[in-house]
Amino acid sequence: MDYGVDLGKEELTEEDHDKIIEATTKIIETRIVDDITITEKETWIAHHDRGISYYSKMQFDKAIQDFSKAIELMPDDDSAYFMRAASYYMFYRHDEALMDAKKALEFDKTNEKYQSFVSEITEILEKANSPHK
Repeated sequence: MDYGVDLGKEELTEEDHDKIIEATTKIIETRIVDDITITEKETWIAHHDRGISYYSKMQFDKAIQDFSKAIELMPDDDSAYFMRAASYYMFYRHDEALMDAKKALEFDKTNEKYQSFVSEITEILEKANSPHK
C-alpha cells in the first residue's frame, strides 16, 4: 500500500512514521482505500505496518496491539510474532517475548535473527531464574 512515503528508503524518518500511522489508521477505521473496500489481507498489512511505525516511535504498547491484531488476521505471519516479541522485550516481558520469538522461529526455522533473539531471551530468563543472581 502507498502511504505517501517512499518505503524503499534505507531509513524512514519520524515524519515518515507519522504519515504511515495516519494513513494506516484511516485504512483500519474505514477499511477503504481510494473508494475501494479493502480485503482482510490489506487490513493485516495496515496493522502490521502501523505496528512497525509505532515500534519505531517507541510506542511499544500500541505496537503490541497492532501486532496482536495482525496475528489474529494472519496467524502464520512470522514477522508479526517477531515484532510483537521485540515489543514485549522492551517492556521486560521476557516470557511473552520468548513465546512469540519461538513462534516466529517455527514459521522460519532458518532465520538467524529469530534464532539469535530466542537465544538472547532464553539466556536472560535463565539468569533471572538462577539461584546465583
